[in-house]
Amino acid sequence: MGLNDLMHPRNRYKDTPPNFSELAAIYPEFKKFTRENSSGTVSINFKDPEALRAVTCCTLDHDFGLKLDIPLDRLIPTVPLRLNYILWLEDLMKSLGEVEEAVWGLDIGTGASCIYPLLGAAIDNWNFIATEIDEFALGYAQRNVAQNGMDGKIKLKLVSPDSYLKKPLKDVTQKITFCMCNPPFFSCEEEAMFGASRTDKRPLPSSVCTGSANETVTKGGEVEFVKGIIRDSMEMKDMISWYTTMLGKKSSLMEVMAFLKKNKIYAVTTTEFCQGKTRRWGVAWTFIKGILSIESPPAKRHKKHHKAKPLTFTLNSSSCHVQSHVKDTADKIKQLFLQLKIDIKETSHKTTDSISFTCTAVENTWSNQRRKRREQQR
Repeated sequence: MGLNDLMHPRNRYKDTPPNFSELAAIYPEFKKFTRENSSGTVSINFKDPEALRAVTCCTLDHDFGLKLDIPLDRLIPTVPLRLNYILWLEDLMKSLGEVEEAVWGLDIGTGASCIYPLLGAAIDNWNFIATEIDEFALGYAQRNVAQNGMDGKIKLKLVSPDSYLKKPLKDVTQKITFCMCNPPFFSCEEEAMFGASRTDKRPLPSSVCTGSANETVTKGGEVEFVKGIIRDSMEMKDMISWYTTMLGKKSSLMEVMAFLKKNKIYAVTTTEFCQGKTRRWGVAWTFIKGILSIESPPAKRHKKHHKAKPLTFTLNSSSCHVQSHVKDTADKIKQLFLQLKIDIKETSHKTTDSISFTCTAVENTWSNQRRKRREQQR
C-alpha cells in the first residue's frame, strides 16, 4: 500500500507525482530508461541506478531549476522524500515566530548530491553550512553548489567522522537556526546488506540502494550517531534553535526519544516522512523556552480512525408495555454483567420507564471471548 496520501500537505508531489511521460518528452537522458505499457503508462526500472539518477536529476531540473551531478556509487536521493524534510523545517521555523535574521542551517553529512542545502536555498533562500566526511563525495557536492550559483549561500566543510555540531561550528559567528541530518542507518556492512529487522513477510525494497559504506554504516547505527548530536546539543543549548534528524527505523525513534527523556530534554516533537512505500521518522528538540505550539505531524494527523461499533443488545418484543420492556431489559443486563463478573447496583433514580445502574469492573472479562470459550471446551 502506498503512503503518498500521508505526505506533507504542502508537498507538490502528494497528489501529483513526477510525470514520467512529460519528463521523457523533455529530457532524452531520461527517456532512454522509460518503458510504456499497453495502456500508455510510462515507468522505469527502480532497481537500475542509472534510471534512478536520471529521474532525480531531471525532476530537480524541471521542478526547481537545479542541476545535479551524482556518482552511481553514492546515495541517489528521492526528491519527494527530501522535500518532506524541508517542508517540516519550514513548520518548525514558524514555531519560532518572526525570524528577523537570515536563516542558517547545518546539514550533517550532506552527501555528493548536497540535496538538502540546494533545495533549502532554492525554495526558501536559506543559507547552509554542510559537512561531509567523504572527500570524494565532497568534491561532487562542491561542483553541484558551484553549477547552481550557490557558492555564496552554501559553505562546505570536510570533517572527521566524530564531528557532529561543536567542531563544524567552532569558528562560526552567525546564529544557526536549525541542524538537520540523515544519518547512516546501519551498525555494520552485514546489517546494511541483509537488514536487521527484515522478516520473510516484509517485502524486499522496490528500488536499489546505491550508498557507500560511509553513507549507510556507522558504529552503533543511527541511534548512536544521533546520541552524539544530542550530547553536543546539550552543551550548545540555544546556539541552535532547532535540532533535527531523520531516522530510518521506528525502533530507533523509541530509543532516541528515551535518550532525550533520560537527559531531561522535554521540548521534543516528531513527524513521519512518507513517500511511495517508504516511511521515515523525524525528531526535533529545542532548548528555547516558550516555543510556540507545533502542529501535529501530517502523517499522524491524516491517519484514519475507525469508529467503534455501537454497543447494542436486542430483545424480543414480547410485551407492549413500556414498563415490561424496561424490566426485561434490566434483567437481561444484570444477567450479562453477572456473567462478566461486573458488580452492578441499582441507583435511587428508578422510575416507571427507566432504571439506572452503577457498574464496577475489577478485571477485563469481556475481551477475546471466542478464544476463551474455545479454551474452556478443550
